[in-house]
Amino acid sequence: MTTFNLIDSPWLPVRDHRGRARLLGLSDLFSCPEAWAEVDVRPHERISIMRLLVCIAQAALGAPEDTDGWDEFGSDLSEKATAYLHQWRDGFNLLGDGPRFLQRRPVKEGEPVMISKLVPHLASGNNPCNNDHGGGELRPMDPAPLAMALLSFQNFYPLYGAGYKGRGPCVDGNMLHTLLRGSNLREVILANCLDQDNIDTSLGGMGRPIWELWPASSSDQPAVENARKTYLGRLVPLHRTVWICDNYTQMLVSKEGWEYPTFEEYLEPTATIISTNKGERRLLWSTPERAIWRDLHALTVLTRAAESHAAPLVIQSHQNWGEPKPLDIWTGALVTDGKAKILDVVESIFHLEDRLFTDSGRGLYEKGVLYAQLGSFCLRNAVRACGKAMMSEDPPVPTAERHYWHQLDQQCNTLLKVANDPATGALEFGPESRDDWSRTIRDALNAAYEEACPRQTPRQILAYTEGLRLLYPKPASKNKTKRRS
Repeated sequence: MTTFNLIDSPWLPVRDHRGRARLLGLSDLFSCPEAWAEVDVRPHERISIMRLLVCIAQAALGAPEDTDGWDEFGSDLSEKATAYLHQWRDGFNLLGDGPRFLQRRPVKEGEPVMISKLVPHLASGNNPCNNDHGGGELRPMDPAPLAMALLSFQNFYPLYGAGYKGRGPCVDGNMLHTLLRGSNLREVILANCLDQDNIDTSLGGMGRPIWELWPASSSDQPAVENARKTYLGRLVPLHRTVWICDNYTQMLVSKEGWEYPTFEEYLEPTATIISTNKGERRLLWSTPERAIWRDLHALTVLTRAAESHAAPLVIQSHQNWGEPKPLDIWTGALVTDGKAKILDVVESIFHLEDRLFTDSGRGLYEKGVLYAQLGSFCLRNAVRACGKAMMSEDPPVPTAERHYWHQLDQQCNTLLKVANDPATGALEFGPESRDDWSRTIRDALNAAYEEACPRQTPRQILAYTEGLRLLYPKPASKNKTKRRS
């Protein structure tokens, strides 16, 4: 039986700078990370892989003392990371009789389950079968995708199996994850490392990766606490006891394992903190119905205090507070129903100019989002008024709102440009304003209202006119709008 060691065996999907796909082992990736443009994976897999790569990098390199120490950090990444990997080679065997990567044989072995339960997009258990009808079949998996599935499972899987309350630390509250981007994988890995100050202050200290301090059992408290409550210990988690069977089609899964502390006891370095209408702190979550640009200003709040809003630590660790710099970011999440059902994955890419990290730029952007939300409120009222005039019991409000937000989702960069322009000044968005974002709102409102409220007959024209009186919002600063909770 082959061991398939993740250091030497190709399993990581990447693309080079010409867009060509390839599978790499960890040693090949770290020996020349600047040769590769990016990883070529799904959103939850990207987060899981980046956590693994950052964990290896910082286990090998350590961390700069504070946010001012990044200039020389990582110049010896390839040499130290490859040496580190070969030092801990035995901890990266996917298969075999010895130690395995992110696997433990259950103390009480029950009936094996299908290996497809590791993969969210395959039909099994609570997963839907819209695009996959093999949920009841035993399907062998090759070692390369199996390694990816196992890593993502330990990071993200929600409640799984009766009697087990824990879940992967990355799926807590459907949190939105933020990663910094770069021109190649070397830049990306180093950009998502953290400084020692942030690690000690917010993440329980550096700790050690789980393959360095493997818990002998659930009663091995030093090793368990390292895995649950330290930076490196949590980056590559082991939240479920899993053992892949020799036939590549099944695995053993038990209720053994430990629960990872959730927010507010522990904050993931890629998570964003916001506050509810009641003033309660929570994680910025993701949902397929709400595009992330509507909460983008929350990702630019730089603060060391335990306040209601805070940007992800990966941004705060690399951003210059006195003179903020532009950043390219990737955001994504795996979305569940809060229990065991996986609903979707989401991702977006943004370029944030330096002005968005200032009070003036961030405030203007947030004001633009509030004005868009006010437009949605006015659209609902307008469509309802039109429907009432037509004596309709079910006016097409959802259709109009979907059309409106879809239009804005396609043009959110307009608001970014307005907020990032220093010449904008103290702008008030409104129906009479000539700025690009106000015009975008007006166009989206008109298109959505036209879609929902036809005017082909005299009666429709009268009803259309009734709703039109309520369509256009006044400036956001003069109206109360509810912030998302």
